[in-house]
Amino acid sequence: MGSKLLILTFFVLSCISVCSCRLSTHLSNDLAANKTKAIEVVEAYARHLNNHDCVSWVNLFAEDGIKYDEPEPSVGHKGLKAFCEGIYEELPSFFYTLTETPLVTSSKGLRVLSKWLIGAADKNGKPLGQTGIGSYIINNDFKIQECTGYDDIPLPQ
Repeated sequence: MGSKLLILTFFVLSCISVCSCRLSTHLSNDLAANKTKAIEVVEAYARHLNNHDCVSWVNLFAEDGIKYDEPEPSVGHKGLKAFCEGIYEELPSFFYTLTETPLVTSSKGLRVLSKWLIGAADKNGKPLGQTGIGSYIINNDFKIQECTGYDDIPLPQ
């Protein structure tokens, strides 16, 4: 009876080990795919801004999404659309570039961090430029729940 119990125990533990490995691989594959989708959202964010497509840009956000920026946060699709349209009123040649591959953390949902460069000319043609880091919280529907930009010092003119 002892050897049968030992063999049965070994078999059960082997099955648990194999199942755990398969589950772990499946979960990590899902996480990798989710990270890729989250990066695609941030890349679309830049693309829509550069195409002056405020409707598509706003649709990347959750209905109650928020963008923290000057002079005050923009909340919800209506506020986000007004923010986006305001950029092009003040800076018609505005562009937004991701300067490195974004990083994704997954400790609490998905947070994408990206370095960016923005540039434009004001209405008088004076060139403007700035670098910084963007932080995007992506929800389960792969919508931007929250976006915050952290500016570096302005680039010398």
